[in-house]
Amino acid sequence: MKKKYKNKISFQLTLYIIISIGVFLLIAITLISLFLDRFYENQKHSVENKLTTLFISLITPSLERYDYYGVEKNCQKFLSEEVVSYVYIYDDSGFLINQSYREKFSGLSVFIDEVNIPIISDNKQKIGEAKIGYNFSTFFYSQLKIKIALFLTIVVLLFSISFTIIFIISKNLSNPLEQLLFSINKITSGDYSYRLEVNSNDEIGDISSAFNSMTVKLNSVISLINGIVDNLPNAIILINKEFRVSLWNKMAEKLFFVESNLCLNKLIYEVDSYFIEIENEISSVINKLEPKVIEQKVIELDKWKDKIHTISLIPLFSMDYENNLEGIIIKIDDETENVKKVDMINKMQRMESIQHLGAGIAHDFNNILGTITGTISLMDNDIKNENKISKEELEEYIDILKLTTQKASLVVNQLSSLTKKNETRFSIVDLTKCIENVIKICEHSFDKSVEISFNSDPEINLYIYGSETQIEQAILNLCINSYHAMTIMKKENEKKGGQLLISINKLEKDNKEYAYVSIKDNGVGIPKENLNKIFDPFFSTKEKATSSGLGLTMVYNIVESHKGFIEVISEVEIGTEIKLYFPIYKKIENEGLIEEEKISINKKFKGKRAIIIDDEDNLRKVLQQILEKVDFNVYEVKDPQNFIETYETYKNEISLIILDLIMPKISGYELYKILEEKYNIKNKDIPVILTTGLSNDERVLELSREKNIYFLFKPYSMEDLIKILNKIF
Repeated sequence: MKKKYKNKISFQLTLYIIISIGVFLLIAITLISLFLDRFYENQKHSVENKLTTLFISLITPSLERYDYYGVEKNCQKFLSEEVVSYVYIYDDSGFLINQSYREKFSGLSVFIDEVNIPIISDNKQKIGEAKIGYNFSTFFYSQLKIKIALFLTIVVLLFSISFTIIFIISKNLSNPLEQLLFSINKITSGDYSYRLEVNSNDEIGDISSAFNSMTVKLNSVISLINGIVDNLPNAIILINKEFRVSLWNKMAEKLFFVESNLCLNKLIYEVDSYFIEIENEISSVINKLEPKVIEQKVIELDKWKDKIHTISLIPLFSMDYENNLEGIIIKIDDETENVKKVDMINKMQRMESIQHLGAGIAHDFNNILGTITGTISLMDNDIKNENKISKEELEEYIDILKLTTQKASLVVNQLSSLTKKNETRFSIVDLTKCIENVIKICEHSFDKSVEISFNSDPEINLYIYGSETQIEQAILNLCINSYHAMTIMKKENEKKGGQLLISINKLEKDNKEYAYVSIKDNGVGIPKENLNKIFDPFFSTKEKATSSGLGLTMVYNIVESHKGFIEVISEVEIGTEIKLYFPIYKKIENEGLIEEEKISINKKFKGKRAIIIDDEDNLRKVLQQILEKVDFNVYEVKDPQNFIETYETYKNEISLIILDLIMPKISGYELYKILEEKYNIKNKDIPVILTTGLSNDERVLELSREKNIYFLFKPYSMEDLIKILNKIF
């Protein structure tokens, strides 16, 4: 790594030392200068005093005698002193009587110090006055030379000390620190094997030794962490803020068939198109700095066909005080096997539910068959005895048969819902509708000693985001448990039966709105010591023959997968109330509320030709009669081979194809595939109606995506078929 600030610490430390020494020497120069100035002044005053005394002794006698010649002669003698520049002598009246100058006096007054001296006679009388000019330039220049020499000496000394300090610091501090910085950069770049040379026994040597020990431990810890990450059962990927890969563990290599050295520092989208599907989620985590989990994502890519992954996106922050975002950890869990296991448990539980409900449903279905058989026998008796049947009686018979077959259809559909494949894809679910579906099943299967009631506010529509099948299964499991608590779990001498109260409402908890379903009974209740065990797998207080112990475990898993929670209130011999809480889906605005279409049975389809096939003669005959009632020309076929031959003969005239989905030799699904392959009916826009009693068949789900395919679910009425025909034509 390039060093941007080479010898920065040496330079700063040296600069601080030089400044400190410079300040110290500056103070010393100042003090010395002050001392020299004071010495100069003292010397000057001392010389002045001595010369003044000398001058008075020379001039006073001559001036007392008015010997002006002697005064001048003594003045010239006084001027021989080096520091004297001029002498002016005045008598006692102030008259100038003598003016003497040094021959080389330049007239510059910069260094002239003029002194006024009164001349006093021996009898203490003033006889005159003198002005003497002392020239101290020699003293000044001598002092200046000393100061300059001192300053130059200090400057030389300062530079010498500075270079010496720089050399010592560079050798003993800067170079080791540079090596330490180089080592840190090596470690930062991922080279944990680099070691510092230890060349001294001082503090720097100790730091180097400690640093080497730290790198050894760090290398060991990082190797341990890498080993743990590589051996995790999850695919772990680390990307930086620019979406470039920083870490790619062994499971990620197995999952994506790409070795880590081939994807490091690459854009994650360049590594695999898998990540394009979750690009928005990754960007959301980077922007919001909050983790995100993509639950049980079904992968559509060919190499993971039908795989189910749970993807966790976790923001990774730096360890410094700024807590900046360093990157995103992507954890991918393959949930396929777990989902299969859960599906298996759900199937076991549904089979157990069917076992519990079977007797009640069989009883209810026998009642339905009894009603149909009885009504038909009445009609048959009137016809055989040639009794006249009025229109009102006939309409009454028809109404009874219609209502009874509708009830039979409802029982079959509700029983079929128990065998649905467990859904992993969530959608908007109407809780009220789920409860009503479960109540219909219970009403057809529970003993009449159990009274079922449902309390709901018609003004409140509660929707959640989840699986309708799973929600219905959870509610049904609780209803079955309540039913057992009021019947088979009661003692022999206790009265069987009770009240099963189901209600729905909403509440706010922790600033979040929840919808809850309450299932309340007045059965045997749950002992306190068992309350914390009821959701454990295989725990049950019922006889083993009647329970697998998975019912409440399944309920718990379903509620948890919907990010909800459960409350249980129970008292022995009083009853139990269990509440299932689900987060409310708030985006619902009358979604899916479609006004029921009005069916016009009188619509005619004159000139249309239909070909139908069904292995059940009676159903085929009824279907033919319904079509002929609305002016269809019908070709009805029982055998698949005859069907192909008939279609080949009339293919240019046929406007509609009706196939029974389930037939002994060739199914309607296979016939459709043959027609598509041989006659390309899809591109010719020929509508196909498939009749079936299995709405949850996988073939139905597959064909429902195809163009011009419609489904007529058994048992169907004339109105049901006409409704589809009105959509087609």
